[in-house]
Amino acid sequence: MFAYDYDLTGYNRSIALEMSCKEKGSKTFVAFKDGKCVGFGSIKKSCLSAGRVGPLYADDPAVAEVLLRKLLEAFPERKGFAMMTISSNVHANNLVKKLSCPATGICYRMHSREKLFVDTRRIFAHSDINFSPF
Repeated sequence: MFAYDYDLTGYNRSIALEMSCKEKGSKTFVAFKDGKCVGFGSIKKSCLSAGRVGPLYADDPAVAEVLLRKLLEAFPERKGFAMMTISSNVHANNLVKKLSCPATGICYRMHSREKLFVDTRRIFAHSDINFSPF
């Protein structure tokens, strides 16, 4: 999982990911194909008792869909769910629509540091550290 994240972002965020995954009530699933990680996702309780999905990274939209369904099933006590997608990832946004969930807001991000060069087609939900490499 750490290697997958590093490959995607170009930064070593293993400590932040480990802390996020070990957070009380958090659930994380990792998808493998032929012994190689092809995606992972986490869910935890938001301040409004919703299931907060993020990160959700996958090589393929089908893998992302299975991971999302597993995350939601693993968190039955949730009161709805929330996830932040990237507007340019059509598959991520279609996945949310497929679950009959309307988009409820747009969050613009501005960064004053270096620009990140990542494959946004593999990002289905931002991590709870807001995709920051720092």
